[in-house]
Amino acid sequence: MTAANGEEALDLYQKVAIDIAILDWMMPPTGGLTLCQEMREIERNRGTFCYIIMVTAKDEAEDEVRAFESGVNDFISKPFDHDVFTARVRAGRKVVSERMALVSAVEQAKVK
Repeated sequence: MTAANGEEALDLYQKVAIDIAILDWMMPPTGGLTLCQEMREIERNRGTFCYIIMVTAKDEAEDEVRAFESGVNDFISKPFDHDVFTARVRAGRKVVSERMALVSAVEQAKVK
């Protein structure tokens, strides 16, 4: 699923819970950090989780810190190696899968 801008991405995310999102820091109109924060708020309200990867040309340590403080799970500076990017997406999928298994186990334990 793709979105042309942050507003469209947020609209889609409100309708469909997704497992992994790849956001660009400079996403119009509000930027990837704001979109990330808005997505995290939606998750808190509906009890879901999305692994968020921030892609950006920014490469300063303070930018990474801001991204993680905004709720990002991973941070990739441009330009990036395709194989590294793919590996990070796979790692994110593993985190999501393990989290889903944990949530399922907790729910089953509540039933017993």
